[in-house]
Amino acid sequence: MSEEKKQEQFFEKSYTATPILSEHAYELIQDDVEISQSFYMFPHHMPGMWIKMKKILQKIIDMENLTIDQLTSMIEEIYVMHFNSKQIRSHISFKNLSEALRSLDEKEDFLKNTVKKLARLAMEIENSELVELGADFQVLSKKQALICLASMFFCTLHKQFVDDQLPKDFIMAKLFQEHKYDGLKLEKIKCILFYFKAALSKDLDGEIRILRRSHPGDSYNELCELIYMQYDRMEEFSDYYIVDFANKKIGGGVLGYGSVQEEILFLIHPELIVLLLFTPQLQDNEALIVEGVTRYIDYDGYAENFKFANLNKEQKTLKFICIDAVNYSEQKSSQYDSYQREILKARVGFSKCEKICTGKWGCGVFQGDWQLKLVIQWIAASKSGCQELLFINNDDQFVYNQVFSKIENLAQLENILINFCQLKEKKDITCGILEYIVILDDFSQLY
Repeated sequence: MSEEKKQEQFFEKSYTATPILSEHAYELIQDDVEISQSFYMFPHHMPGMWIKMKKILQKIIDMENLTIDQLTSMIEEIYVMHFNSKQIRSHISFKNLSEALRSLDEKEDFLKNTVKKLARLAMEIENSELVELGADFQVLSKKQALICLASMFFCTLHKQFVDDQLPKDFIMAKLFQEHKYDGLKLEKIKCILFYFKAALSKDLDGEIRILRRSHPGDSYNELCELIYMQYDRMEEFSDYYIVDFANKKIGGGVLGYGSVQEEILFLIHPELIVLLLFTPQLQDNEALIVEGVTRYIDYDGYAENFKFANLNKEQKTLKFICIDAVNYSEQKSSQYDSYQREILKARVGFSKCEKICTGKWGCGVFQGDWQLKLVIQWIAASKSGCQELLFINNDDQFVYNQVFSKIENLAQLENILINFCQLKEKKDITCGILEYIVILDDFSQLY
């Protein structure tokens, strides 16, 4: 079967709308393998293709009466350049982008001004310095982040040579492409469009700091304060580090079909989406700390009910701890044997963070035991020297504040965890660890 035919079948079967590495790009990358494996390859690193892309971007800038259909068609034209097969063009329909643009009250202004500014920014990417993949510490200016997001919007970015370690979606084509879940994808596109409008209307001062950490740091012995809340949204606590319940490939399905905690955090703080470009998947001992990110979007709903609401008026700057949990969906009982991995992961993320806001980390599709995860994160926060851990449950069936006052010190809490997990492994107990604490009268028996 020819390579061209394989690409057609790949696209028809998967509908991923994510480029493969074209033959031309692969040859260019092969010329400098060391750079391509260590640094992000921007569009201008593929000079032949970049010249063609720039012509289209310049055309978008120069057209006086640009229409939605013309804009959509030109972005499709750029996207098709990433494929060897010309027949791919017949499968492309960025109808979702068109519909999202038509829903804007100020669509004329977006076409006349905003999109042209974005195109100019996308062309500025050729002035970007090399960005190291998976660096221990990176600093991006707000403008650099906007340039990258503009490039994702226009689909000018390339599949990377080390793409197996990176999130599979790195441009916005999957959102734009007509397929299933279109209502949800329209809401996501709206978040991004309103971010562009807001970001381009202000001075983009400040920087985004990204720390990739692999060591838990110093260990402490004092039990930190735990605040337990039944209801609230984590992102409203801007003076805390917010825990992102991350996918090991950062961002999860934010540019695809996902719309749970991590994806929503990325959609309402769109600068986080830039992490998809430069962040290889997290290892078991790694966490990502991100500071200086602005909240741009308000929203309603969750999962398939997620909807863009409005621009956020305050636009505060937030900071995040990105940690991925173990997937226990195939063997839920194994979490009572492997909790040390989760403690280590949380400790690496929580180190040097005085105030942390978290919740049911890994307790959705990964089927983590939320009571166990609360205790794990409390231990990890205490060992990391955290002063305050705010845990938001978002479930009115569980009111356990009376439990936490029974815990006198960190050593006691650790022993409760060890004893509880041993009983769980033996199937000698069916309740959760918080209920276990309630019925446990004599803590001395744990020592």
